[in-house]
Amino acid sequence: YSWRDARTIPPRPWLLGHWMLKGEVSAVVAPGGTGKSTIGVGMGLSLATDRSLLGKSVHDGPHSAWLFNLEDGIDELERQVGAATIYHGIERSDCGDRLFLDSGTTQPLRTATETRDGFTIDESAFDAMAATIRNRSITAVIVDPFISSHTVSEASNEAIDAIVKRWKRLAQETGCAVVLVHHTRKL
Repeated sequence: YSWRDARTIPPRPWLLGHWMLKGEVSAVVAPGGTGKSTIGVGMGLSLATDRSLLGKSVHDGPHSAWLFNLEDGIDELERQVGAATIYHGIERSDCGDRLFLDSGTTQPLRTATETRDGFTIDESAFDAMAATIRNRSITAVIVDPFISSHTVSEASNEAIDAIVKRWKRLAQETGCAVVLVHHTRKL
């Protein structure tokens, strides 16, 4: 260990409370139908408006957020965002051009595939995401649900570990926070 003056170590680059960090991957994990997508919309709107909508402070905001929902169509995403804006009293001007929505039904995302010969990470998918993040100055990406972003068996620890580490590399290379929404089995 090389001793260093602890006062010279930069603080963690938090974005939203202690939930999201620039350059890191975090997860929202719960059974289906428990409000994970609603939390994701709340996170995105909190960042875009620089408002504490979920009881978590926005640090150094406002920020651009990209909600990439891989299950619902764009109409349903607009319903979810619309309901949240009504509930929180958010106007278009509050978000500016800082909120981005994509639906997996019209804009597929496949970051990894698996065959009987093993799994492969699709670098072109990550390159395209990195280009979009940079071009739009996106600070946070929320992928909902994680399982729909790949075709790898979730029973494969090796494959899932590699995919999550690739998401982390994307976060580090772009300086954005990545949130992966994950379904668990119902109890």
